[in-house]
Amino acid sequence: MMAVLGNHRRFSLLLTASLLGVVSTFGWLRARPEMSGDAAAHMRSAAAYYDSLVVIERAAATPARIRPATAVALGYLERLRLGLGSPFRLADFALTDPRLDDTARVRVAWAILARLRRGDAYVIDPSVADAFDAQSHGAEHLALIQRTIESARDPRAGELTVRLAYALAAGEQTVSEPSDAIAAQAAALVRDRVLAQADVRDLLRTADAQHLDPLVELVRRRRARSLAVERPAAEPLDADVQSQGLAAVPRLLESIRALSRSTKSSEDLSSFAYSPMLGAAASARLVVAGLGQPPEPPVAVTVRTHRAQLLGVLSAPDVERARTQFVSGSVNSETLAAEYDMLLATGDTARSAGALAVLAAATSLRAMAQEVPWFVGEPAPSVADLRAEFGLAGVSFDRDVRREWQPYYLRLIGTSIRDLQRVLSGLSVAGLRIAVGSGGLPDTILALHDPGTRTIKMSIFSSSGTLAHELAHDLDWQAARSLYAGSGYSTDRAVREQRGPLAASMRDLAAARVVRRGAAPKEERPAEVFARSVDWLVAVSLARDGRSDGYLSAVQDAALTGYTTVSPVAMIFGAARPLVDAVEEMTYLPESIRDEFLAQWADARSVDPYLLVRHVLSVPLPRRRIALNPSVFDEDPLGLTSNAAASCADHGSLAPELRARQNLMEMALDARALGIVKMRARWFASDARPAWANSILGVAPWSPSVGDFAIRRVRANLVAQLEAARGGDQLRFATPSIFRPSVSSCSLSER
Repeated sequence: MMAVLGNHRRFSLLLTASLLGVVSTFGWLRARPEMSGDAAAHMRSAAAYYDSLVVIERAAATPARIRPATAVALGYLERLRLGLGSPFRLADFALTDPRLDDTARVRVAWAILARLRRGDAYVIDPSVADAFDAQSHGAEHLALIQRTIESARDPRAGELTVRLAYALAAGEQTVSEPSDAIAAQAAALVRDRVLAQADVRDLLRTADAQHLDPLVELVRRRRARSLAVERPAAEPLDADVQSQGLAAVPRLLESIRALSRSTKSSEDLSSFAYSPMLGAAASARLVVAGLGQPPEPPVAVTVRTHRAQLLGVLSAPDVERARTQFVSGSVNSETLAAEYDMLLATGDTARSAGALAVLAAATSLRAMAQEVPWFVGEPAPSVADLRAEFGLAGVSFDRDVRREWQPYYLRLIGTSIRDLQRVLSGLSVAGLRIAVGSGGLPDTILALHDPGTRTIKMSIFSSSGTLAHELAHDLDWQAARSLYAGSGYSTDRAVREQRGPLAASMRDLAAARVVRRGAAPKEERPAEVFARSVDWLVAVSLARDGRSDGYLSAVQDAALTGYTTVSPVAMIFGAARPLVDAVEEMTYLPESIRDEFLAQWADARSVDPYLLVRHVLSVPLPRRRIALNPSVFDEDPLGLTSNAAASCADHGSLAPELRARQNLMEMALDARALGIVKMRARWFASDARPAWANSILGVAPWSPSVGDFAIRRVRANLVAQLEAARGGDQLRFATPSIFRPSVSSCSLSER
């Protein structure tokens, strides 16, 4: 009996010890730090070192007191702060930068990770908020964008919500029209910061668990294209992520409207903690170092597009000189960071133009997220290598292109052609010549395909992101010889002569052009329409494979199409199918590429929701007079249109994701109608406004019903235009019964 009791006692103690062990192990797993103690120590040490160095360099009186390597190291951290490139791209470049010694390279990389973890990355200058509205609520708009993305379960869903809500708000003139683009750019950087912070947490946790060097693992993940922040922006969203983004749009739109109605001004922007890292001396030293690196067209081209805003404001002579230098001297991300900090050091009080230029440049640089580091002296293919691999007739450089930079451009040309052939696997460039210069091309052209000599002419300051467009011209040039036995481009010949299958495809592709709001339709050369469309096809097809190539195409996604002329809204007008048909007349397009492209872009059920909104917001209103004042004979406010015009009918039979798209289209129609009526109401002098105009503008005496009536009339006209326009059938998400008249179910969004 005693033996039995002893056995029970021993078993009980063993069981208790085992349970305690399990509990303690589980608790250790839950409390386990996201990184090793060594990694934390490296980051603390590197961050403290450069924090103190910033204080010291700001006190330097002249550039001579700043070591070039110090300026380069601090330049990496300032570029991180401004969002000029992915943090991991910057760390990867720092680890191979020959201008730094071995210790500095590793220390800079650790400092980048440390600053990213504490949030000193992708910092948006609050002065960009000046462009949002006239009521000085810009700071609240930036805070609203940040909260929306950070609180979303997936930051990509939050970014989609911001894009859609601000597009609708701009359409209804709740915020200024430029706010749409600015909000999209700001949302892109906030989204990247959230993704990058998640990436660094996962990187450090994995390195600790698997006993890896975090910096080595960082480089490996970059080469594998597995970092979320460096994945292509055009990569399709999961249905759940997209649904989350669409569901949050009404709430954010109402928050934007509430800001516009508020009479309380936002906090003075000067109270925001925004201070450049570089002093004047370090900035000047960094400019010199940066000019030794190849130009980056996403920076050079973008800053020059802001030239009028930067130089069009009268200021003190020293500020005007700094602005002029900022425009002309910002040729890559290093010089941009340095020139911007020098501009801020002048005390420029109207700094929003410079801040907007930096924001736009940072957004454009996202196309280069997957670029592999290269510095002078590193290996690259030769001209002979490119001739042997692709059959190129030659690659030449003008004498003003620095010899030490030429391998860099040869490497990018090679990778761009390879990436293009991933999509157009039958493409041949045999016999093509490429000429690279440093001077500008005529008429502000970024790059040029010369059909007379079959030469692509490029500039080191402007041609990055244009090669897909120019190689599409060369494909068109080859097809002219194989299909028409003639000169020029086959697409021009097909449209002019109207014969052959290519003619039918190009006729449909050219008809699917986008008419900008307030602009008259204009004829476009078929060769340009084709090249622009191929650029889009290549960018989104590579994105589906997790790839981006900023030298090949500047396109990022439907909202951020780079500084080229791509207009993806044309996909709504039925451009996707004629595009792939035209390409297949010229070269082999893999069936998988074709099917995936059509599945995503040939049907409004799957196309990017942002394109739906942009399409509806660009619908023109007929110039014929519309009576906006009600009369006793107007029993039906929608009687102006046919009985089939109402688009807001019963949605109950739709699948949830299609119902969300239909609701989004309804909101876009409301926004477009309200925007048009607001614009027309403002045409009247204050003493001559009709009742409906007072109602819309909120000027007493007014009645809401009169303004609502005017909006409903315009909305009904827009629905009729939407259905009559080319591609109108693309917006029928289920059966045409959606478009049955159902006035009672049409609800106007609250203004």
